[in-house]
Amino acid sequence: MLRTLSLFLTTVNPTFRYTFSCLCLALLLATGGCASQTSPEANSLRSRFNATLLILEKGDYNGAQLEFQKLTYTSRTTEYEDDVQFYLAESYYKDRQFLLALDAYQTLVRNIPSTPYVKAAVFQQGMCYLNLSPNYALDQENTKYAIQQFQAFIDTYPPPDTSAIETSIREMTVNISADSLRSLAPLLQTYRSNYGLIDTLRMAEEKIKTGREKLARKNFEAARQYVLLESYRSATLYFDEVIQNYSDSEFYERALLGKIDVLMIRQRWTEASEAIEKYESRYPDRKAKVEAARRTVGNRTSVSTSNLK
Repeated sequence: MLRTLSLFLTTVNPTFRYTFSCLCLALLLATGGCASQTSPEANSLRSRFNATLLILEKGDYNGAQLEFQKLTYTSRTTEYEDDVQFYLAESYYKDRQFLLALDAYQTLVRNIPSTPYVKAAVFQQGMCYLNLSPNYALDQENTKYAIQQFQAFIDTYPPPDTSAIETSIREMTVNISADSLRSLAPLLQTYRSNYGLIDTLRMAEEKIKTGREKLARKNFEAARQYVLLESYRSATLYFDEVIQNYSDSEFYERALLGKIDVLMIRQRWTEASEAIEKYESRYPDRKAKVEAARRTVGNRTSVSTSNLK
């Protein structure tokens, strides 16, 4: 939350930033002494949970995992059940045990779908898959799962419109009173939550692009290998995979140029001409790269036409 708040503060003007910071501090002071009475068992569970959080923050991931695992039994059906499960998953993730982390996040979403941690857990599942994704030359099943997970996050949590909330905050900060301060608390929380979601959605889009680049590279490199093996038909198929499915990739242009070369080797002049036209349409300022190919294909097409007369 602190990171999200700092990101928000960088987007507003200095005057509003100062007022907003003061308001947040006042809210923290105002709500600090409002804890209700709890049972000894709840106090004990809370103490153990907080102590385990400190272990995690100190970087003792194995120690935190052991304690959180114990707490998963004693915290069931309590208010701390989702907290324990989420931070158990986090301790695995920070320890780079991504399979265990993935299972823990999935368990949280499956068993407590109403938890406020659900958005973070869904996003972190994508991060687990992405971290489990191997070198581009190997099987990319986890890369595909990562893309699917991040896309599911984007589809499930579309970006909110925060303009109305920001306007309300600005209006309420003109004349601050105790009553307006109390009414502002839920509004500030909503804004911080929404802004954090926007930032996370942006990250999800970046991760999808990272995964797609890896898949595009895998197909492009496979095409190059088939060219070296002089298996030009197979090379064409893999170049097409990049061209058809990864037009937003940095490998798209190279795949299109590779396909033109392969089609010329195969003497598929009509298809080569179509590929050249596609390249010139996509990159009109780079026509020089296919100028020689255009002349060769044009000459061959002319010869073919003459032979038909």
